[in-house]
This record gives sequence, structure tokens and C-alpha cells, in this order.
Amino acid sequence: MEYTYKLCITGSNQVIRKEDGASIPFDEDNVDYQEYLAWIAEGNEADPADSLDEEDE
Repeated sequence: MEYTYKLCITGSNQVIRKEDGASIPFDEDNVDYQEYLAWIAEGNEADPADSLDEEDE
């Protein structure tokens, strides 16, 4: 399965995997983070984070 990702708000050291909502910490030992980095290396780009205003709604 090909996953897609979304950045978290600024100051958060994690990314969200959109398909299952998994929160992936920026940890070099984390297999999910390694998969995210490989996905980025393939030329993909994560969706931008929601603005703080959108999260308050």
C-alpha cells in the first residue's frame, strides 16, 4: 500500500499518515519514519499542516 502524509502544526516533531491517522514521530529508529523518509526521497511531498484556526473549528 502506498501511503500519503500530512505535516503537523509547527513545533511538532511528527507527521501524520493520512490513510490510518497514525502519528509518526521524527525518530530515526522508527520504521514508519524510515518509510516516510524513503517516500520523501522518491520526490513526494507531505500535505501542509492545518492552520491553528482550522484546528479550532
